[in-house]
Amino acid sequence: MATAVKRSTLTADLPSTFFTVFVAPPLGTGWGAYGPTLYKPSVLSEADGGEMSTLSMSLELGAGPDDFTQRYVDKITPIVPGSRVKLIGTTFQEYPHKEEEKEWFIGYIGQENKLLQGSPQAEALNITAYGPEWLLAGKVVKGQWYANQATEKSLISNGPGASTVTRENIVQTDLECVFNEDNQPNMGSAVWATQTPGEVADQGGAVFVASNRYASYGAYPTTTAEMWTAYRALRSVVEWFDDYKVISPQTDWAAIKTLLSGMTLREVSIDGMTLLEAIRAILGPLGIGFKLDVVSDESERHVLRVYALKATKAGKTPYLPPRETTATSENGARGEVSRLELLRDSHNIRNAVTVVGDQERVQVELAFGGSVSDLWPSWDTANNKISDYMTGGVFAIAQVNPAVPMQKYHKSGSDFFTNQDVWRTFVFNEDGAGLDLTVYSESSIPTLSDYGLGEAMFRRPLGPMLSRNPLTGAYRNPLVTITVSGYTVDVSGQFEILKDRAGIRFKDDLFTVDTGGKLNSWRPFNKAFSGTLTDTQETLKNTTYLELLYNTMESTGTEMELKVVGTMESDKATKGEAARLNTSPIALDRERLVRVPAFRKYTVHDSVSSGEDTRNDSTAAGAYAKAVQYADDSSMGNASLMCRLSQAYPPGTTIAQTAGRVINLTVDGQLSKYAPVVRRCTHHFGETNVTEVLLDSPLLRLT
Repeated sequence: MATAVKRSTLTADLPSTFFTVFVAPPLGTGWGAYGPTLYKPSVLSEADGGEMSTLSMSLELGAGPDDFTQRYVDKITPIVPGSRVKLIGTTFQEYPHKEEEKEWFIGYIGQENKLLQGSPQAEALNITAYGPEWLLAGKVVKGQWYANQATEKSLISNGPGASTVTRENIVQTDLECVFNEDNQPNMGSAVWATQTPGEVADQGGAVFVASNRYASYGAYPTTTAEMWTAYRALRSVVEWFDDYKVISPQTDWAAIKTLLSGMTLREVSIDGMTLLEAIRAILGPLGIGFKLDVVSDESERHVLRVYALKATKAGKTPYLPPRETTATSENGARGEVSRLELLRDSHNIRNAVTVVGDQERVQVELAFGGSVSDLWPSWDTANNKISDYMTGGVFAIAQVNPAVPMQKYHKSGSDFFTNQDVWRTFVFNEDGAGLDLTVYSESSIPTLSDYGLGEAMFRRPLGPMLSRNPLTGAYRNPLVTITVSGYTVDVSGQFEILKDRAGIRFKDDLFTVDTGGKLNSWRPFNKAFSGTLTDTQETLKNTTYLELLYNTMESTGTEMELKVVGTMESDKATKGEAARLNTSPIALDRERLVRVPAFRKYTVHDSVSSGEDTRNDSTAAGAYAKAVQYADDSSMGNASLMCRLSQAYPPGTTIAQTAGRVINLTVDGQLSKYAPVVRRCTHHFGETNVTEVLLDSPLLRLT
């Protein structure tokens, strides 16, 4: 014999038996202007993810105290578009006697449909009201928001203070609103109160800064650009553009922050979007859903709900009567679900995920001369000998024949173009194609793994070092130096960095000869010393670069070490992987590759200075891979539950299974870990009031 169950223990609410539609003007407060109407609700649809909730209503023509004015659609006083609509449901309970009113919907008139028909004769008037999402869809993102200049100066000098990072110190710009543009950070590090002071005490917003910004005061960075997180982006957009005009200040930001913890955005452009579209652009790609309550708080504003579309097992369990249950039995009276349909599809699963970031940047030092040479002369050394123009160990073309070297090696010479690398250009030869191997042996091809660059042979131009300029915060340009007898001089201004491969080139004239035949040749140490000089310093001051180059190439006399410090691209990238889990629905690897250039890794192969940025986003890339796997390693599915009229299962509700007759609705591999959430809830009003609950996995929408 079935056990009687008290209705107070049921999951769903008691059904409402009588509904009243109230209408009020678009502006103002209260509902006394038009009062209750004769409109009857037909369908109320609660949606999520940026779709509009709607209430469809119809007027029963001919009903009411004045049949003439109510019978014809052309005699009915029209309702102004945008007028406010409220649906109230009244619940009656016979024993013990109880009468309760509950709000079901607040919206705004947006559509009117009139029908006049001759045979058979009929007239009808149907009106559709749109939910609070319609108000958000009327607000547009019009660009980035920045701290005003005075506040930004204060932030750089003093760091963030509670009195400065407030809404009145933010300015709206016309710059295109793109979070993490080009996957580069452009969020200020300070936490801002982007809302008007008053109703929400805490702060969690942010403002834009220039991409990759690194402002510092002394040696300490104060307003470094950071990557926008989902939480900071969502809260900033909501508060800056809505400022709690539509969205209720009762929104639980602490819970939203916990849910979105660790979620960093890729490049997301919301410029020109409605506020509703912007929220969807921020949350949708992360597998996060959202909705506005169709009911309001005490000030007719609506709580924003944010939830994972792949929820944990906990949730509600609508009651499906066991098999062979009759409608008059206790279990039959208890039943909520009268029809259930479930589809589960596993063929598109991706359970082995690799996230690949930007190529790893390795800081190296490459030298020509010294104990080990990494750079090679990029010219035919056999046919372009400096010794042909040396006299007594000194470069002295005037004493030899100045016409030939001027023609070939001077920038003004007619043959300079074909000889522009002679005595000037040094290459690393990382791709094996930068030097003529008939002149140079295979020893001119470096072992790339010795430099931490991997194995693949391709061109890798030198990039900035990993240390920053303390004044500008920018990464330092590659450093070129010449070292002789323990003395080092910075010659970065005289050499340019090759753009097509790793190497350097002297960019000025190596020598000049005046009309009197006097030779002037570049001397690297000419201005390196001051005061009383030692004999070595005096000698170096008067030694030319070409003489040092000759000595180094011939291994004679005073030699130099020409060195460049910069970064090169490895053939390996920052990487994160999520291997197939034992709980995957499919016991086969189904791979997915995701490229996220924002993830980076910097390493130093040769320790040449201090303060290098040794960033390593491998852990973050691994977490991102797991997040992608979390979204993709499940079956797609949807379910439809036809229930008695109830407000118990709004969008965002987790339903893992039914009670009574248990039907598992989960879509993960073992059907035990993750549950789907309600994506749409449709209430049908009429002789029989019912609610249809639609559950969808994140990748499949049933509309």
